[in-house]
Amino acid sequence: MLDVSDLKFKVFITLMASTGCRVGAIPSLKIRNLKYYPNYGLYQVTFYENTKSEYYSFTTPECANYIREYLEEYRSKICCEKLNDNSPLIRDDFVLDDLLHIQNPKHLSIFTFNYYLRLILIKTGISKVIPLTESQTGSKKNRKVVSQNHGFRKFTIMANKRINPEVREILLGRKICLSSSYYRPSESELLEEYSRVVPELTINEENRLSRQVQELKEKDDYQNYVIDKKLKEKDEQIKILTSKVDEYVEVQREEPIMSKEIAQRFSDLEEKFNDLMGIKNKERKYNCEFELESNSKTKDEKHDLMLQTTRDRIRKQGEIEQHLQKYITQ
Repeated sequence: MLDVSDLKFKVFITLMASTGCRVGAIPSLKIRNLKYYPNYGLYQVTFYENTKSEYYSFTTPECANYIREYLEEYRSKICCEKLNDNSPLIRDDFVLDDLLHIQNPKHLSIFTFNYYLRLILIKTGISKVIPLTESQTGSKKNRKVVSQNHGFRKFTIMANKRINPEVREILLGRKICLSSSYYRPSESELLEEYSRVVPELTINEENRLSRQVQELKEKDDYQNYVIDKKLKEKDEQIKILTSKVDEYVEVQREEPIMSKEIAQRFSDLEEKFNDLMGIKNKERKYNCEFELESNSKTKDEKHDLMLQTTRDRIRKQGEIEQHLQKYITQ
């Protein structure tokens, strides 16, 4: 459906699928009903503002990207529309050279939404045109297995089965009866629960994969940050201990009498430093191969080798540190 839709109806379709709202809640939406969460890359949307039925839900990052592109790139930059908090989120159609109409937007009607959605369903083959027979009257409707509009809401309900049932009902704008008097989750709690099912609510496979790649990259960046921090701490400790060893060596030069035990300690220490340098060289080699590798499978293998070598280096530095500490205290 997204492939055959223009930008406006990509916003409409992903908004219906990610929030599970009713189709009647969309025409009255204004830009002020959106609240952006940059850490999650999504919007909070308030439906039925200033009414007894008011509630809010969240969009997926996929839907948020379409909304930003529709508002910022198309309506603001291309069409030169002056957007403000009271501007309709989804506006009526217009001609690009009709400046008066562009600067005076109107909300798209629910009839127009239904009309264009039916055209999209027919174009994609999801819905078929079934001609009426003589026995059918004009008031009779041909019911489908999946409702044209409510099917999006059912999709959202099925995807949200993994989260807290009461949170799901709140995000769908339903009453939770007696529980509403005792269970009132905060915005952050609702957002955290919703973020768990974002992959299931994402329609486009490309968007789903790009989000997974981004999550893996953030996780890998954090691991590298922790490893680098630990390595810097170990390097500083080794520098301090090495300077103490150098001072001790100077003392030994002034007093050239050295026991066999001390000579053996220096020999062991030299061997450990040599091992450490060998591991460091190997780590640099794997790092260069990882950066140059283009095949994703081979790159993952190089990445694993690089991490393993880094762990070996940390372990070896720890051994040298313990050896030097023992050496100095004695």
